[in-house]
Amino acid sequence: MHFLGEVPEVDTRDPAWLKWGFILTWQPRNSSTLASFSITVLVFQPPLETLTQLLQFIQSSHWTDVTLDPYALVSICLASWHQRIDEVAWEVNSTMVRADETDIFQRARKLRRTPVSALDLDLHRIHTSAKHAIFMTEAMDAAIRSVDLALSGHETLRDQVVDSRLWENTHRRLQHSGELFQSTKLRTASAQARIKNTVDLVSEHPRTGTLTSRGKRY
Repeated sequence: MHFLGEVPEVDTRDPAWLKWGFILTWQPRNSSTLASFSITVLVFQPPLETLTQLLQFIQSSHWTDVTLDPYALVSICLASWHQRIDEVAWEVNSTMVRADETDIFQRARKLRRTPVSALDLDLHRIHTSAKHAIFMTEAMDAAIRSVDLALSGHETLRDQVVDSRLWENTHRRLQHSGELFQSTKLRTASAQARIKNTVDLVSEHPRTGTLTSRGKRY
């Protein structure tokens, strides 16, 4: 699996890309008492959330579950990726988009007493917020696709996992990750709609000031 997502710097609004991936392989291990797997996992540039959750899993009493169902590690990776990307989505939504809304509405309230020429809006900043929301949506779509593939692959392993309850628990965790990504995607779509709504309100106002972007006037 390979994950890619944009992490905007709130202060500068410049994009930074977070990318990591992992390779997981397994093969049945002969045992006279228990059908289990020999596991190999390689992780590249993981976010801190992934390392933390993997460490907690290794230190827990359930770490041997992965030898019975390798997708337990896939579940951890998906859950930790959602934790990271969801924090970014909240940052875009609560900091950038809200700041743009506040600025636009504050300027709109000044229309009655301020010369129109002084009511310039920075279109570049607003466009940047919208761009971050679009990138976040793309990251969600890619993650949801990864969850679907994981669920499909895990389904083929059903008969090889001797503990059916363990298999079901892992499968439910994978499904839950998909729902979490869908939820974050919906919240990001709401942020996009809010950006469009505020721009539309200002652009339709009969006394809206001139819009500017990096010195360009519209």
